[in-house]
Amino acid sequence: MVALLRPRSLCRAILIRDELAGIQKNLGLLTAPRKLDIQAILAFEQQYRQQVKRSYAYIVPPHFDAARKVPIDELYVPLT
Repeated sequence: MVALLRPRSLCRAILIRDELAGIQKNLGLLTAPRKLDIQAILAFEQQYRQQVKRSYAYIVPPHFDAARKVPIDELYVPLT
């Protein structure tokens, strides 16, 4: 049957087949029963929080001459 299709139709058929195969694979990954590794989740959370903290620890205020990093604690004024 595939050999009877014109080149353009054949290309579309192959694209659709491959897309359906990808969907089927993703559904298999999403529906497969798995046991959660709580320790791995907590370790990931701790590492992620440290990365966010390092990323937002400094701010570069707008300046015409130079861009310098300033610790956020020096600029942040807490509400009273």
